Parts: sequence; C-alpha cells; structure tokens
Amino acid sequence: PLAGVSTPLPFALAYTGPADLSGPARLRLEHGPARLDAGLRLPEVLDWLDHQPRGTPLPPLQGRLAMPRLELAGATLHGVEVEMSPEPDAP
Repeated sequence: PLAGVSTPLPFALAYTGPADLSGPARLRLEHGPARLDAGLRLPEVLDWLDHQPRGTPLPPLQGRLAMPRLELAGATLHGVEVEMSPEPDAP
C-alpha cells in the first residue's frame, strides 16, 4: 500500500495539449518493481475525485499496472498485470 511509503515516489508526466489542461496526458509511476503506465484527462480525474464515493472506485485511466507480487486480504498473487480503461460513455 502506498500509505506506508515514506520515500519519494518517482513519476513522469507528459502533456502537450491546450493550456486549460483538457487534453490527454501520459503518466508513469514507479514504486520498487511495480509500475503504472497510464493515459488520462485531468478534468475526468478531477470529476472522479469529486464523485468517487458515489461512482466507481477506479479512476478514469487507460493503462497498465504491473507488479511482481500483490498481497490482498491474506492472499499473495505473483506476476500481477492489470489493464484498465475508463467506462464507456452511456448511450
């Protein structure tokens, strides 16, 4: 869990869109051997943060999370890879 991390969390953020930050951005986070490579739009992430208790627990990211080991509710998973994408717009 990141709550127990006391060292700096290396990250890289790339953005080349409009000045209002509404364009797509790329984000890379690393913690030890775990890595997240994701694409996001800042307005969507901020909206998710405002409505998170009523919405999905996952942020609106498109990307991949990879970690060699994950301990979750007493289970240990090895070679974890998760691909995520935001929910499609409702019709």
